[in-house]
Amino acid sequence: MDTTIYSDGHYTHEAIYLYWHQVESILGHEHEGEPGDDDRLVVYLLANGAPSWAASAEGWTDEHGWGLIGPVCTLS
Repeated sequence: MDTTIYSDGHYTHEAIYLYWHQVESILGHEHEGEPGDDDRLVVYLLANGAPSWAASAEGWTDEHGWGLIGPVCTLS
């Protein structure tokens, strides 16, 4: 699990990001776009130290992986 930031163009958010090979390792198969896949990833993340906001976070995907968008943060 990588912690990162996500920008929606207006705000910067805390975020969690998994590369596709990490997703496949956790699920045991490629992500199929099903809500159950997302649920399994969130359960895994919470069991492995993800912040509590991960339980209700909005997600996103891109060509490199899968992520969760957390609360607005400020950059130092």
